[in-house]
Order: sequence, then structure tokens, then C-alpha cells
Amino acid sequence: MRNESSVHRPLARMFSGFGAVILLASARLLLHCLTNGRYGFHRDELATLDDAGHLAWGYVGYPPLTPAVGRLALELFGPSLAYYFTMSTTIKKAAATRPNRASRPDGAATRQHLLDTAGQVFAERGFADATSKEICERAGTPMVSVNYHVGSREALYEAALVEAHRQVVGLDELAALAVGLSEPRDKLRAVLSRFVSLSTSAGTPWGFMVMLREVLSPSAAIPALVEKAVRPKAAFLLGLIGEVLGLNPKAPAVQRALMFTVLPCIAMMIAPKQMQAALLPAVAKDKDALAEDLVRFVMAGLDAVALAHRSDNHSNG
Repeated sequence: MRNESSVHRPLARMFSGFGAVILLASARLLLHCLTNGRYGFHRDELATLDDAGHLAWGYVGYPPLTPAVGRLALELFGPSLAYYFTMSTTIKKAAATRPNRASRPDGAATRQHLLDTAGQVFAERGFADATSKEICERAGTPMVSVNYHVGSREALYEAALVEAHRQVVGLDELAALAVGLSEPRDKLRAVLSRFVSLSTSAGTPWGFMVMLREVLSPSAAIPALVEKAVRPKAAFLLGLIGEVLGLNPKAPAVQRALMFTVLPCIAMMIAPKQMQAALLPAVAKDKDALAEDLVRFVMAGLDAVALAHRSDNHSNG
């Protein structure tokens, strides 16, 4: 006779791993089938059914398989709300039970190529006038590429903004500039010199123009840009400025000092080179002198701020 544990072992296996996924998917399928008739067709579903009557190899909103499934449902059951929902739900639940596939390496390359192309289009036209169609045509990718790789044109612009900010200066690059330097003032000097170098370089990547357009006409992607790109670099620079001033990085004076330090650098980096050459022709002729004078200007200001706050602390003490 088999003992009780041997009897329960197959049952345990069924409710673990893949068996549990099948059970959950079946339960959700049953729930959907019982409630599918409680409302009518959604407008997106009507659009899919309309495309089902005009099958093609490419659609803006979804892959060609989606209207093909709608066409099959129409051929088998006619325009039946319950059967249409049941078929689409069955396919979705079946897909949910498939094990995840490893991402294809060429998919990452395509996404990066799409992002670079989109950045160039956004730099030329701005977000409002750039279209997914033009981006895909210039990238040489299908129209569904934007939705497939990033989800939407808005998400693509958000990704381009984050990449644009990295092109201006990356967090890893900032940290690398301070490696091997012990004095906070030397670290800040290295950072400022790098900013000047970026502002005077002949060839600038598309990210500079994208950032300029965003500064002049802010979009809804600003919060994402702040959290994903700006805040980590701001934390690094606040710590550095705090070291130079001898103050807590969270102190209001440190935040103001960071603004006074960084804003001139940002202005030099994103300002059109033609404008700088026309108005201030001597500025770009001696990059080393420009960097040295900027460092003197910033350090003198920081010294004055530090002295003022030390005096305030003594008087308050």
C-alpha cells in the first residue's frame, strides 16, 4: 500500500509551478466568460473588428495578429459579443501561461537605434511636431516599432529626454571626474572644467538641442526627467558643494549655491554656438582661460557664501 504522503505528492506537484499558473488562468477565464455580457463593445474593440474586415501586415496600434483573431471570431461566431470576448480572453490567458522568453539581443539594438533616430527628430522639430511615422520611416523600422519597444510616442520622448540629459553629462562621468582627488575644491574644479569643455566642443549631440527645446517649452515629461536623470546628479553635486562650503548638503544655502554654480554652465552648453560666436566672439577662442575664469568666479562666490554663513553661525551662537 502506498502511504499517505505518496498519494498527496502528485496533488502538490499539480498545485505548484506551472500547474498553479494553469489553475489561475483558468479561473480568470471562467470569471471573464461569466461576466463578458455585462457591457457592450468598447470603441477600441470596434476599431479592431473594423480592421478585421481589412486585414493587412501592419497597423499603428497593434500587431497584425490582433485583427486576424477578430476576423476568425467573426467568421466562426458572427458579431456575437459573448463569443468575441470569450475568444480574445482565451488567447490572452493562454499567452499568460507561456514561460517568459529571453529578450532578443537585436531587440535592444533596434530600440537604441529607434531612440537615437527619435532624438534627432525631436531635436529638429520638437515634441509637438515630431510624429511616430516620421521617426519610424527615418529609422527604417515598421510603424508598430514605437508601441512595441517603448509603448507610445510620449514614452519615446521621455526616454529621449533622459538620454539627452545623459549626453549633456552622465552621473558615471561626474563620479569619474572626482576619482583620485581628495580636496573638494579640486573635484569641483574638474567638474566645472568638464562643463566648459562640453560647451565649447565643435560637434554637439542631438541631446543638447532636445534639452534646449525642453527648457524653452516644457512638456509633461518633466517629472520623469527630474526623477530619472536630474535628481541623482543633483544629489552628487549638492554633496560636492556642501563639502566646499562646509555645510550640510540639505541646507538651503547649499541648494542656492548649486543653482548659482550650475546655471551658467547649462546656459553655455545649450546656447546655440552661432549666438555665442556673434555676441561674444572672444569667449570660445581660449577654452582654458574660459574654464579658469569660470572656476575663479564660482570659487569666489562660494567662499563669500561660506564666510557669510560662518559669520551668521557665530553671531547666532
